[in-house]
Amino acid sequence: MRPRDSFEGSMPGASGKAGLSISKLREQIRELRRTNRELNDRVVELDCLYQILRSLTATMSLAQTADALRNFFTSRFQVERFALYLRDEDSGTFVLRNSYRLPRETEGHLRLPLQPWLQSVCSKGYCFRSDALSEDEPLAQLIGPGVSAFVLSLKGLDGRDVGLVALGRGAAERFSRRDAELLRKLGKQIGPMIGAMMHFEKTKELSFTDPLTGVHNRRYFNQVYVREFERARRYSRPLSVLMIDIDHFKIYNDTLGHLAGDALLRRLAQELADNLRRTDYLARYGGAEFAVLLPETDYERACRVAEKLRRQVELTRFDGEEVQPEGKLTISVGAASYPRHADDPLQLLEMADRSLYGAKANGRNQVGPAPEELYGVVLNSRASGSRPQP
Repeated sequence: MRPRDSFEGSMPGASGKAGLSISKLREQIRELRRTNRELNDRVVELDCLYQILRSLTATMSLAQTADALRNFFTSRFQVERFALYLRDEDSGTFVLRNSYRLPRETEGHLRLPLQPWLQSVCSKGYCFRSDALSEDEPLAQLIGPGVSAFVLSLKGLDGRDVGLVALGRGAAERFSRRDAELLRKLGKQIGPMIGAMMHFEKTKELSFTDPLTGVHNRRYFNQVYVREFERARRYSRPLSVLMIDIDHFKIYNDTLGHLAGDALLRRLAQELADNLRRTDYLARYGGAEFAVLLPETDYERACRVAEKLRRQVELTRFDGEEVQPEGKLTISVGAASYPRHADDPLQLLEMADRSLYGAKANGRNQVGPAPEELYGVVLNSRASGSRPQP
């Protein structure tokens, strides 16, 4: 049998081994906790990416995407303020496209030029301020003073700046380094998608825009016209169409040349657009002819709009107009309305077009006669019981 003192003499070594095992166990526990935190962070990151990508891929509309970004950041990150600025390629400025609880003075900065401080934010990719912004700090132009701020630069697939996301939190909920890291990772996913949507909208806009005048083209007009006509018919609402043609445009074009004619068309399109409501649709219909769609407008109101446009053109000074037969540039306008003059889209366009030619036949520089005057009957088939005669 082993002596008692020999057994007790071996205890210190055993105790040391036990202490070493406990130390290793504690280290392993700490490592597991670190791994667990990293996994939790990764789960949060992946969930954020999933939520934002699901929202962004649900639509190709830039306006709806901006709304989705606002809802995501305000709910997921509990921000007190949100602002989305998108880069306008033509002016090189950042334009405010969507916001949440911005101070009134900040909302006044609708366009921000690429100043040095903003260039620095774009170059770095982000700007993070844990302390509350003061009024005189440049970042306050984006999100307003008095909040902790995080500004994220959005870059497209080609690396060019496409926009900025500015977020603001109160003093009690400042942005942490962990927040900043997650937001930077989100920005790398959001930027290319926003850039792709901006390119898509630009391409769509170009396909629906007359390249000479900058107003809508006939293709866009036809799409909107069918949609608006169906809406008017479904809800029994009035809808009017104006057809506009420049009087003696061929004389102007042949005398002064095509470049002068192009400049005239651009100027005229601008004058027409400036004298219409935002809810109206103006399009270059072909050559020197323009079409205007007037939703929620009956015939009497349409004639007043037509006369307003005619009068505005008559009073406007156009370069080279002295070569015109009357020494002045003028337009003729035809008007027709649903349901008074037609019960289908093609018929309504035909009535407006014939009213235009009635204006031409009566001496130009006027609003054409009502379609019922041309035919001697009210052309609404429901009122007359018959279709218009050619």
